[in-house]
Amino acid sequence: MWCHPVRVLKDLRVAFRIGESSSQASNALATSVTIRPESLTRVYTIGETVVEETVFADPSKPSGAIHYLLKSPGSVDMFVTATSDLRIMWPLSEDVTGSLCYAW
Repeated sequence: MWCHPVRVLKDLRVAFRIGESSSQASNALATSVTIRPESLTRVYTIGETVVEETVFADPSKPSGAIHYLLKSPGSVDMFVTATSDLRIMWPLSEDVTGSLCYAW
């Protein structure tokens, strides 16, 4: 995810834990994908649980969102992780700035 001129998020990962079972990463689950002009929707099915992930951007503003809809007869824990490297946007290569450190 970019916020000009830097990448604020990379390696976004999502996992789900249904009830007391072990967590399952979304990238390891079977999925169906629906692509529309305004959004992309992935549907994950884990037993009786259905998770819909919709990714969309605002057509007139520089913003976007990821929306999750969970349909489950029991409890669902959702884990979201990501890293931030604040990489400066192209045309510079990833190695041009070396290691960057920001603080406030």
